[in-house]
Amino acid sequence: MEGKGIVIILLAVIVVLVVSLAALIGFMFFGDRVSSPVPDAEKKIVVPKDDELFKIALFDDKVFYNLKADENHSAPVLQLKQITLKCYKDVKGIKDVEEKLEFYKSNIGELIGIYFRSKTLAEIKNNPDYTMIVKKELKYEINKLLTANVKEPKDIVYEVILGEMYYQ
Repeated sequence: MEGKGIVIILLAVIVVLVVSLAALIGFMFFGDRVSSPVPDAEKKIVVPKDDELFKIALFDDKVFYNLKADENHSAPVLQLKQITLKCYKDVKGIKDVEEKLEFYKSNIGELIGIYFRSKTLAEIKNNPDYTMIVKKELKYEINKLLTANVKEPKDIVYEVILGEMYYQ
């Protein structure tokens, strides 16, 4: 009789563990999908005031970037008339934003060059939304570069402004 009692207790413990594991797995897959009370279309986009921002031109003149070669083009070139960053004046954790941007200006230029060398001419020509994609991706990468050594990173770059784009 003692053997049956131990077996029943062990089976009860196993059942509790299996049910707990199933509940945990269910929570992992379905529990963290909390729907927002405000649909995406109704979310308010906060636009900073003009006096909270400043602009810094990365290049004074037009610049040329080599693109990634593809089967149709051996060495395509992208020409940008100007690249300007619209940045926040005050960012928590950074003493002087303008000084930091000036310090990282060459790194940002290198980052942009590397970015375009990873893109083909076909990617640029065949996507009508390419300019918006470039602006969004460059903003993310530049902010990541500028805030790499900040404890609580906040965006420094509000917007990347690309001048006219020509490709050959």
